[in-house]
Amino acid sequence: MEKAIQLLLAFQEFSQSHHSEDLSLFGEWLKQRSGQEADYLTDEPSVNEAGLDIMASYLIGKLSSYVETWVKISYQDLPILSLGDFGIIKTVESLGNPTKKEIAAQSIMERTTCMESIKRMIRLGLLEEYTDQVDKRLKRVMLTSEGQHLTALLNKKMMSLGILLMGNLNEVEKKSLVVILKKLNDFHDNLYQKRDDLNIAALYQL
Repeated sequence: MEKAIQLLLAFQEFSQSHHSEDLSLFGEWLKQRSGQEADYLTDEPSVNEAGLDIMASYLIGKLSSYVETWVKISYQDLPILSLGDFGIIKTVESLGNPTKKEIAAQSIMERTTCMESIKRMIRLGLLEEYTDQVDKRLKRVMLTSEGQHLTALLNKKMMSLGILLMGNLNEVEKKSLVVILKKLNDFHDNLYQKRDDLNIAALYQL
């Protein structure tokens, strides 16, 4: 009877957190939970001994290297070089005709690197630069027809890249991962926006 109650409570937790009452997904979720402790282990014993924060940082760093590798393969025949370039293109697409300053603010890139990337994409004919009619000091950027064509192609490639990056995760694991990544992204986004007012190095003893 006690086990039945525990199972019902577990199903309640699953249905509330995943907004689903699918029993097959619930079964996968239970298997995932029961194997969590073993899944924490990496192939580096010293990392395992260091604790969860170090372990998570290690795995995120390693995954970042894989992402960079797959992106290079995906973009090898395209005139953009990185996810940073992709972010600039998507920012311009989203905002329509942003200033260079607005693009830099949206991009998680060093300002000089961002400006150099914009200049390179202007030279390639993907972006077009013009002076703001109200404030002559501002330079605005917009997609050219070639840039719009590239954006459509990049969107398709990102869908394929997303499938690759999710690897062998099942539906429940993907949903759990997205929730966790969203929370982590929100934390870092908020910190990044305040970086000029905070001493990040001192605050986190970097």
